[in-house]
Formats: sequence, structure tokens, C-alpha cells
Amino acid sequence: MSDTNPAPLRSFPDTPIWVTEYNLNDQDLAATQSFYNTSAEYMDRLESVDRYSLFGSFRSSDSNVGPNAAMLSAGGELTDIGAWYLGRPATGVDPGSGSAGERSFHIHQEHLAFAFLFAILVPLIR
Repeated sequence: MSDTNPAPLRSFPDTPIWVTEYNLNDQDLAATQSFYNTSAEYMDRLESVDRYSLFGSFRSSDSNVGPNAAMLSAGGELTDIGAWYLGRPATGVDPGSGSAGERSFHIHQEHLAFAFLFAILVPLIR
């Protein structure tokens, strides 16, 4: 085995290991992005690690590991970490940008306005 495998991994030679649900919780954006890039590069070098998967919320507004660890912004756009995870270049999207809640509120407002107009107009048309 190569020296790129730490002692605990050398205890199980020729056993593929999957690392799941790891992340750096509740840190600032720079630290979170640095952790992702450093850990991904490290995992790629480990011969015994067959697969790995970052633990992160899809939307920053729903994240239980902190908004900076999310793969999608509050508005649903790919963050840098989300893009890197997919093998794409950085997007420059701030995890807190946009707001699914605001968008949802506007959609509900439009539905309410339509329902209100419908309730007024239908009796008049009859």
C-alpha cells in the first residue's frame, strides 16, 4: 500500500472504502470552500477510498450544516461547492443569494390575487 493511506485505512487492505456525509459545519464561506477543495483533493489521492460524498443541504436556507456548505443558493442556483461537486467550474454564486421563500411568497400572492378576481368575476359573468 502507498504512503497516501493513513494507518486506519491500511488495516483493511484491498477493501474499497466509501466516505459519506462529511463536511465542515457552520464556518465562513472561505473556510468551507477551502475545506471542500482540500478534502476532495485528499480523497482523490487515497488509493483505498473508492467514493466519497459531501454532506450538505441542497439549499442554503434549509442547511443543517450551515448555509455556506450548501450546494444550491437560497434561490436555487448552483453555489461554487455545488458546481465543483459536479465537476464544473466555480459559479461565483453566494450561498445566501436569492430566496426561495420570497419567490414562493410572490407565487402565493399571485395565486391569491387570481383566486380573488375569479371569486369576484364569476358571479358577475353569470
